[in-house]
Amino acid sequence: MKSFEKIVFAIYVLIFMGIIYNSTFYTTQVEENRLEAIRQVAIDEQQTAIDEIAREDSLRQEAEKEAAKYHGIVKHDGNPETNSFDLKLDAGESNDEESDKIEYAWTQIAGNKLDMSNNKSKVVYLQAEAGEYLFKLDVTDAYGITSSYTQAIAIDAEPNSPPEATFSISNEAKPIIYKNGPTWQNVPDSVKAFQTKHSLTVDGAWGPESQKRFLNIASDKNKKAKKTKADKVKADKVKADKVKADKVKADKVKAMKKYNDELAKIESEIRNASGFFAAGKRAQLEAEKAAHIKTKPK
Repeated sequence: MKSFEKIVFAIYVLIFMGIIYNSTFYTTQVEENRLEAIRQVAIDEQQTAIDEIAREDSLRQEAEKEAAKYHGIVKHDGNPETNSFDLKLDAGESNDEESDKIEYAWTQIAGNKLDMSNNKSKVVYLQAEAGEYLFKLDVTDAYGITSSYTQAIAIDAEPNSPPEATFSISNEAKPIIYKNGPTWQNVPDSVKAFQTKHSLTVDGAWGPESQKRFLNIASDKNKKAKKTKADKVKADKVKADKVKADKVKADKVKAMKKYNDELAKIESEIRNASGFFAAGKRAQLEAEKAAHIKTKPK
């Protein structure tokens, strides 16, 4: 019996040892897994920090690059056909320390192709549509030494806000449009002012009463205008007739003066005729006088 108990005891010991071993192995494995997880978290956090630094550095570089650009915007002028931005590239600040003569050369590196035909001037004027552009300036001194400068340009499109659409609703019939009525016949405030001025029913609605008064006023104005025009025509005719009569009268006075002057001259010659041929001379002058008298103005 003692031998059997020893066998059972041995079995219990083996089972106990197995349980202890398995428990120790499981605990060790769990601890290793825990430490591995901690290491992985640390690695992930480190990589996340590296990625964040890289992202922030990239954003900073992009911000610096964007800030270095010249920014412009096409002006809103109400005309969709005009969509260009006036650009002036000025190399006036370029200089040479030895005051050597320098030459300029402009080059468009990127962006929609622009007219760079005048690319040897100190100042270049361009018209650019919205977009990104990159220009390079080369300056060369008399010794052939060249330095360059590049500049990025960003032109934003013409801003335009959408119109605001709205409408009102009321219980109102379609207004009657009078063909010969005023242009403001459907403007209540204007209609009320007209009705008040001419002692009509003031309701802001253009009806037969208002239309009749408007036409009467228009007719009176038309008659007055015609009368004024007729009076002017009559006055102009009277004035023209007077001018004509005055001219005729002046012409007659002038003609009569000329007639009398000539007659007086002939009579003076008749009175002063003398000498051997005086009788013949007087006879000739008397004939001239008779002929002249026939030309007397009427």
